[in-house]
Amino acid sequence: MKFLFWSFVSLSFTGMGCSPSHDSLLITEPKKENILTTFYPTTYFAKSISGDLIPVECPVPGTEDPIHWQPSRNSILKYQTASLIILNGANFEKWVDSVNLPLSRVIESVKLPSEELIRYESIAEHRHGPKGMHAHEGIDGHTWIDPLLAKESSHNIFKSMCVRWPKYRDEFTKNHGKLVARLDALHVRMNAIEMPPAFASHPAYNYLARRYSWTIKNLDLVPDEILSEEQIKIIGSYAKQKPMRLLLWESEPLAKNIEELETRLDIRSVVFSPCEMISQGSSQEEFDYLSRMNQNIDRLVRVIGRDGTGQ
Repeated sequence: MKFLFWSFVSLSFTGMGCSPSHDSLLITEPKKENILTTFYPTTYFAKSISGDLIPVECPVPGTEDPIHWQPSRNSILKYQTASLIILNGANFEKWVDSVNLPLSRVIESVKLPSEELIRYESIAEHRHGPKGMHAHEGIDGHTWIDPLLAKESSHNIFKSMCVRWPKYRDEFTKNHGKLVARLDALHVRMNAIEMPPAFASHPAYNYLARRYSWTIKNLDLVPDEILSEEQIKIIGSYAKQKPMRLLLWESEPLAKNIEELETRLDIRSVVFSPCEMISQGSSQEEFDYLSRMNQNIDRLVRVIGRDGTGQ
């Protein structure tokens, strides 16, 4: 069965802007062939297409929130001298508007019309990553979590790489084909999920909800912070309005949070990583967008089937 995309996720839209501008550093021509990205998913797509032909690097530390990361002077210099700079687009990277980048070498991997960009619902300020408090507002940039938008992103990256390095077109084409096949398989698995109405600890799943007709209620929860009594009461009140027995977490929540939700509200917890921040120290299997997304599906399907959660 399918569920309607609930009104908790706003589908009001606005135009997308990316106009790197103000910075005193001078732009120089690239001295080597390389690709710089701004977060993990596009890094994975570019590496998958490149193979070992063109080095791909993401200067953003794995522990940083790439949405709100502020690059150092050295990081800016790296971007300014790169052969190709891959942004996610969809207003994801906030820092690019205040940095002078070589526009002829910059691409946005997501090129959705403004009316197809989802806006965040009103979400209060909260802590996410080591930089402290921030709020979610404006355009939702979590496009890559939708396998079909991820495929579109990888295709735009592929085209730009072929223009920049036409001598490698055949190799890029072969590698891109393999990536697309795996993204298509991911879409098939996602589409088969009988998703019940669910809470989300963080507004990261809006594009999945729209693609697969999920009913999602976004919350403002930090996995490694104990749920307050007020938060539990709020979640309980929402669950009474529209029965929900599932909560998606971006990362592993505290055991106490899992227990409180289950015993007091009969709500199951499941980790569904958006994959935007994957530590370089992870194992090869874990440090892989597609492996991580398939693991997300495995966990979700198990929890949905537990005690009739998906009924």
